Amino acid sequence: MYSAYVQRAVESSLLPRELQSDRCGIPTGMHFLVSEETQLPIGEVLEFLAGSYLSRLRTAFKKSPRSLEACVYDLKDYFDFLDSRKLEWFEVRTHDVEDYLIAMARVPSAVTGKPFAETTITRRESTVRAFYTWAQAKGLTRHRIDFSNAHLASELKAYPDRSHNPVQSPSGGTPQLKVRYVPLEKLRKILDASGHLRVDVNGEGPPSDRLRLMFECALQAGLRRSEIPALEMPKLQRSIEIAKSRDPLDKCPVELLRKGGEYKTVMFPVWLIQNIAEYMDTARSLAISTRMAFEPDFKDPGYVFVRDARDGKKAGDPFAPRHLSGPMRDAQVRAGVRVGLSEARSPYDRLYGVHAFRHTYAMTEYFARKQSGDPEPWLYVQAQLGHADVSTTTSVYLDTVADFEYEFSRLIRMGIDRVVGRG
Repeated sequence: MYSAYVQRAVESSLLPRELQSDRCGIPTGMHFLVSEETQLPIGEVLEFLAGSYLSRLRTAFKKSPRSLEACVYDLKDYFDFLDSRKLEWFEVRTHDVEDYLIAMARVPSAVTGKPFAETTITRRESTVRAFYTWAQAKGLTRHRIDFSNAHLASELKAYPDRSHNPVQSPSGGTPQLKVRYVPLEKLRKILDASGHLRVDVNGEGPPSDRLRLMFECALQAGLRRSEIPALEMPKLQRSIEIAKSRDPLDKCPVELLRKGGEYKTVMFPVWLIQNIAEYMDTARSLAISTRMAFEPDFKDPGYVFVRDARDGKKAGDPFAPRHLSGPMRDAQVRAGVRVGLSEARSPYDRLYGVHAFRHTYAMTEYFARKQSGDPEPWLYVQAQLGHADVSTTTSVYLDTVADFEYEFSRLIRMGIDRVVGRG
């Protein structure tokens, strides 16, 4: 049905030529929903966002970009819920919206494993209310949803269970473990199955594979899945120049666009930056030239990681974050890796997501800094992960560090020995 993902608008000059127009009034950095089936924005959602969050000229934000971003993710969550119920958004009735909110009140978050905060439920109710108020005024809905007497968020516990129509999770999935770290042996297998890595770029052998480098960005610097495809060439070029004068085991700042829509500095290992620079000079350059052979007017999108030359007419196109999930799954299937010890499930069950690299990075970095004498290692981890509140870092990402201290101390020691051995 919807199967949508969140996209952020880029500068007009980076769009395909047919979309470069003064009438394309989406400001840089605006978030919106894109259909996975058509690869086009969902029209009704885009129109609602433009009317609610953009100025009349549609060239600037009239409300905070972060508020708009939260609204888009709220609508994506709601549309995921509708998918799980096989409902069209314009056909829902009041009780369907009630079921959505009740599901959040009674089913833990698939991401954190904890119950949804009341403020989250209230905000999502407000978003859905605003969307349907707009849609009903436009005459786009088949049934009128009555919000006037509901007070849904404040009275959720008063609603009875609908035993004839079981409540489903808004995300349509099962709650995940609170922390998904990847143990050392499984980590090695996944990375080896994802492609070749040459730590020493001056050594022998072929350059590192693009997928392996993308996964290493999450594992070595704590990047979110959505932040990896968003790495920009001009920002990396500055870091590459700095890295030339540093030891491969040192770290180097990289500026990137984070979840809140602001550019932040994240520390990358120098050897990883050197590998990315080599990729940019070889595989990436080949992909762009291949695309231009098919399409002479093609304009380089400006992102570090692009589709390979073997993709032909799509070579040089940027990645959507979802394009990393399939390769992550396939690497684990090839390597025979699963979460936990059970072999009873099919190979595609109980697999790690790309976000597990971020969890692994947080715990590894914490122990590395602790062993080096940092009295407050969680503050560095917080800055690297881009958390506004340190409690997110300590209560979610580092909540179970005591349980895995031996494992991660061993991971640090063997990881450094491996790098030194190749350097």
